Amino acid sequence: MDRRLAGAAGEYYAARWYRQQGYEIARTNYRTRMGEIDLILHKKDLLVFCEVKLRAPGAQVSGREAVDRPKQLRLQRAAAAYLAELGREPSVRFDVAEVTPDRDGYRVTVLENAFEAALF
Repeated sequence: MDRRLAGAAGEYYAARWYRQQGYEIARTNYRTRMGEIDLILHKKDLLVFCEVKLRAPGAQVSGREAVDRPKQLRLQRAAAAYLAELGREPSVRFDVAEVTPDRDGYRVTVLENAFEAALF
């Protein structure tokens, strides 16, 4: 499976996990010149910006570790652009969803509040 298809599969399973938790999907693959956000979700007045990381079993770098400080800043700038389009400022959270293939399909582990937003 090529990287693009694998990434799409990871995003699908992460989105499914969030829907099972009662979140609604606002946007997928939101792109700006500042960066891209894989999933934007909401539940009541909370807006979640989620970076999805597909990881092979036993990967040396976790999904959380792969979202380093430069990546966090790009996500925050893209989130600020989305909020400017939205025209309001709800409560926000930045998550990392780590998706790992296993023998039963895919396992999704969501790290809520994976990092603090410096721009908000």
